[in-house]
Amino acid sequence: MPITNPLKFVFAASLFAVVLTACGAGEVSALTTDVNYTATAHIRASWTPVPVIVANTPSVEPSESPKPSLAANTAVSVVGSATAVPPTATPTAVPPTATKTNTPTRTITRIPSKTLFPTNTKRPTITLTPSRAVTKISTLIPGLIGGSVETWTPIPPARLLNSHFVFQRPIGSDDTNYWARNYSYGSTDGGKRPIHHGVDFQNGTGTPVLAAGDGLVYYAGSDKTKIFGPQPNFYGNVIVIEHAYRDVSGQKVYTLYGHLSVIEVQTGETVKVGERIGQVGSAGVAIGPHLHLEVRVGNPTDYGATRNPELWVMPFLDYGVLVGRVMDLDGKPLYGYTVQLQSGQVYREAFSYADDTVNGDTDDNENFAIPDLPEGYYNVYVRRDDALIFRTLAYVKAGETNWININVRTDSAP
Repeated sequence: MPITNPLKFVFAASLFAVVLTACGAGEVSALTTDVNYTATAHIRASWTPVPVIVANTPSVEPSESPKPSLAANTAVSVVGSATAVPPTATPTAVPPTATKTNTPTRTITRIPSKTLFPTNTKRPTITLTPSRAVTKISTLIPGLIGGSVETWTPIPPARLLNSHFVFQRPIGSDDTNYWARNYSYGSTDGGKRPIHHGVDFQNGTGTPVLAAGDGLVYYAGSDKTKIFGPQPNFYGNVIVIEHAYRDVSGQKVYTLYGHLSVIEVQTGETVKVGERIGQVGSAGVAIGPHLHLEVRVGNPTDYGATRNPELWVMPFLDYGVLVGRVMDLDGKPLYGYTVQLQSGQVYREAFSYADDTVNGDTDDNENFAIPDLPEGYYNVYVRRDDALIFRTLAYVKAGETNWININVRTDSAP
């Protein structure tokens, strides 16, 4: 700021020296901190006075350093003419300093969430194994066997044999492809007929007959000159097929198809399983049209070389076969006994072979068989002349040949 009046400046300097002497040499009085005033430092008189302008912005003292207060007797000299007065400053509101408060940090507890399985991964499946329940079976059987009610634990599945279901059914599924139970292998239809050496599929004349397995046609024609039965023309028109199978003794296995109305293959011809070879009829010794099927082992012309086809023809899907022996307590086979099976709505019946002129299987030597049984437990009843003489429980496993031994007291029958 230029000095425009030297006399006023000299006067001011002298006045400043007097004030400085009164305050004590070498001391500087405290500055006025009011932002609306101009403070002038008081220094030695020999120095050139320097105007000092206090900044408009108020100073903020640190909280830990207390603000110095002005002494009551502190002298402050204000020279109005020598000091430039700044415009009045408008106080600026200073926002309060935020005090940091320590807020407890929330602890996040993670709750286990359900494990998600990838969409292409199958969820593990828990397989429950049912426990076998105790079954109460009444044993009120007349005679020496029963007379009280007992609690039975079901027996394990019957003993399984080495099955040889190598043949398909010779009648298609659109026709009657199961055989008559009243005249099964080894039976006499209640004593009314000769002992049966095969099984019968009752169908109308002209029903297609199919090869039960691959093989070579051993013979196709009339049995008037080439005899296969107990007498000439017993089967009328007959086909015999030799198969590549062997029984446990190594002998060849054959299938025979009798009472045909039409023969559609020739001797020496190769056939495939399911191939049409003829038609159902009633030629020879027959009561009504039907297909008579036999399984023979060893000699194809030997009427006594037959085996039970029920052990060779594949059972229906999810069905099994129950076979066994009906014997006395000494193990001697008993002939012509009725064997009945029942489970819920399923009922089957068979007969022990009428005598020893028909053969059991080579390795099992059974004397009865009941085919096409759904898997499960069955009540087994044995009767003689309609009298119940034996009862037990048996389990049939699907797709298998299931075995059971039946020993009865022969003196329990009437």
